Amino acid sequence: MAFNCFLHGYGESGDDLEKVKVNGLPKLIEQRKKFPFIIVSPQAADAEIVFHPELLKGLLSDGKKKYCVDEEHVYLTGLSITGFSTWDFVEKHREEFAAIAPICSAGPIDKLWKLWHMPLWCFHGVKDDAVPIAGSNEMVDSIKKS
Repeated sequence: MAFNCFLHGYGESGDDLEKVKVNGLPKLIEQRKKFPFIIVSPQAADAEIVFHPELLKGLLSDGKKKYCVDEEHVYLTGLSITGFSTWDFVEKHREEFAAIAPICSAGPIDKLWKLWHMPLWCFHGVKDDAVPIAGSNEMVDSIKKS
């Protein structure tokens, strides 16, 4: 079965799991939407820490052991600050994912050449006042130029 890790934004950090359900896949699941894949959406206790590559690597390893995961269909999605984590993690562990979907984010462009063959779907709203859309545009443009 396919496996998707959805990482919440800055405002959903803490110890109240209801916060995680305000956006993205967790919101749709709360609305009783069904998906043909496994979804994990961990909550970072501290908004300043959010998700680091070592933490995500452990989460993926645990998920793969616990569930019947098709290793050819593992996906990562991050929203806003965790979109930054998505870019960072996949740059370091490209082999873990079939595709990524960073949302409203940016990241360092110096190693994006590693992602040339990585399927990605990047989203960003023009009205986002927390993370400028230029960040997502720069990431996508840099990959296209690689």
